[in-house]
Amino acid sequence: MKTLFLILAALPAFGQQTVNYIATTGNVSLSGAGTAATLQQPATNAAPVAFPGSFPLSPGMPPVGADVYCSVACVATISRNCTTPASATAGSVVSIVPNVPAASVTFWTASNASSCTTLRVINIGAGQDYPIDLSQFNLSTSGTTSNLHISIGSITGTVNISFYPVEQH
Repeated sequence: MKTLFLILAALPAFGQQTVNYIATTGNVSLSGAGTAATLQQPATNAAPVAFPGSFPLSPGMPPVGADVYCSVACVATISRNCTTPASATAGSVVSIVPNVPAASVTFWTASNASSCTTLRVINIGAGQDYPIDLSQFNLSTSGTTSNLHISIGSITGTVNISFYPVEQH
């Protein structure tokens, strides 16, 4: 009887699929301007989002949840739970492997999200790729104010902001 209970309790776990995605701004050329990107839950039908097990950028590097590249020295601000969610310049969230469910999380490039809670401010050197460990961070399924926002202060150079979310489907 105990064995049967354990088998039945484990059945819902077999139906869950973990899917890795990439969301990137691509290279953005700035001339005396800043930019931002936001990974955000939709208003409804959100899947839980986490960043554990995200893949490393290169061999020997730890897994990351996001990455920022600046061709010139820049300041990146990582924030969460913006009370004014992003609503302009939708980007794409792409699965790493084909034939998996589409991501429920949304991505916004040149994001207009505001009134966020700042988590960290990072000074990034010229020509640096800066991996950001988000393994302790999860997006709840509570709507559009469940978001993660990375902004870059005003520079003249190239910026690339990438997120590597993982969803349970």
